[in-house]
Amino acid sequence: PEEDEDAVVDGDAEAVARYLYDAFYSPAAQARNNPPRIELTRLTNTQYRNSVADLVGAFRSNAKIGPQRGLKGRYFNSEKMSKEKKSILERLLAGKNTKD
Repeated sequence: PEEDEDAVVDGDAEAVARYLYDAFYSPAAQARNNPPRIELTRLTNTQYRNSVADLVGAFRSNAKIGPQRGLKGRYFNSEKMSKEKKSILERLLAGKNTKD
């Protein structure tokens, strides 16, 4: 007890010390309290690409997959990001490995 620290002696004191060591200072407690972090620099190239794709994909809306393949560009008639923008041109740049 905090009020009477001298009341804890012999076996009781040893049990308290063992509990504190096991709960906070033992190797198992250290591993439990500070789990290892997975760092992106330690991943293989494939793991890194998959991780980044998962992270970026979480912020993108669901993309619609259609028959056209390539880089799609949309051009607008306004500068900056004004609310009055109108699409004036839309084109698709097909890559080498796409099937038309």
